[in-house]
Order: sequence, then C-alpha cells, then structure tokens
Amino acid sequence: MQRWVERVVEHPVTWWLACAAMALMFVVSGLAKVLVWDISVAEVAAAGLQPAALYTLASAVVLLVGSALLFTVRWVWLGAGALAVFLVLTILLVHRFWALEGAAAQTALLMTLEHLSVIGGLMALAVAGQLRQRGSVRRDAEVQR
Repeated sequence: MQRWVERVVEHPVTWWLACAAMALMFVVSGLAKVLVWDISVAEVAAAGLQPAALYTLASAVVLLVGSALLFTVRWVWLGAGALAVFLVLTILLVHRFWALEGAAAQTALLMTLEHLSVIGGLMALAVAGQLRQRGSVRRDAEVQR
C-alpha cells in the first residue's frame, strides 16, 4: 500500500470520521425518538409493538448508547453488536416484506437490504476496532521496552 494511503487510513481523524459516518443514522434516529416522543410512540404502535412507549424507550437507549460505544476502541464491538441486533429485530418486526404485497413489500425489502448493508458496515467497524486496539497495545509494549 502506498505510504500516504497508510498514513490516511491509520490517522486518528480517519477513525473518528468512520465512526461518525456509521453512527450518524443511529444518533439521528435515537434523538428523533426522544425529541418527538408522541410521534415515535405512534409509529411503534402502528407497527404492532406493545407496549409502544417501552419499545420506543428501549430503541432510543440502544440507538444512542450503541452509537456512543462506536467511538470507543475498546467497546466498539459491543456498540456495533447492539446496533446490528437492533437492525435484525427491526427487519423481523417491522420490515416484514415476506408478509406484504405490492409496493409495500418492495419498500420493506429495500429497507431490509439497506439494514443488511449497514450490518456489514458495523461488522467491518468492529473488526477495524479490534485491529486498531491490537495495534495500540503493540505500540504501547514497544514504547515500554
């Protein structure tokens, strides 16, 4: 790999930007659930999830805490895992394309595919976080020698 590419990829700002890009949709969604609570609860109820307020609260907590964990090298795997599980549950409970017909089924399928792509990005971020943590542990050990 070209040296300048390595410097960009390994730079702390690049890591932060990757985390921010991955967290953006989750932070916005979590904040929206809190800031427009009544609308959020109504959306959850319309999806057939009861008690809607409890599901909405749990969703907001997972979205916001999971997003915050993405910015930590040590706990990125936990944040990515929580957000991935949230997306899988969203597919199974809300975007049930297999139970719909016509345009609604197509829209739900597209949302499912989008969610699966984001899960792949979360997995990649978790792997990168592990590699980043191993690298910083090695660098610390070399400095102590």
